[in-house]
Amino acid sequence: MNATSMKKYPIKFSVREREIIQKETFYDPDFAKFAIVDGKAIRVDLSLDDIEDIQGYVAAAANHAMRWSGLFGQGTGFYKCEAAPG
Repeated sequence: MNATSMKKYPIKFSVREREIIQKETFYDPDFAKFAIVDGKAIRVDLSLDDIEDIQGYVAAAANHAMRWSGLFGQGTGFYKCEAAPG
């Protein structure tokens, strides 16, 4: 692993998005153990490898869901994953 893949980036999730990742995917349910509350969102510091893993697990859960909106709801923002400024 190189230094870039180990660097942590602040990523914001809504509480609902965090719950979906914890309950509906096979990703580590303790991933947000050290999350920081940031307004109505939570901020988790993740490496690029972590971000890629989460995106893969969310995509797999979406592919196996009977209805996309039933699992993720509309407007959850899972189509994007942006680093929070700071």
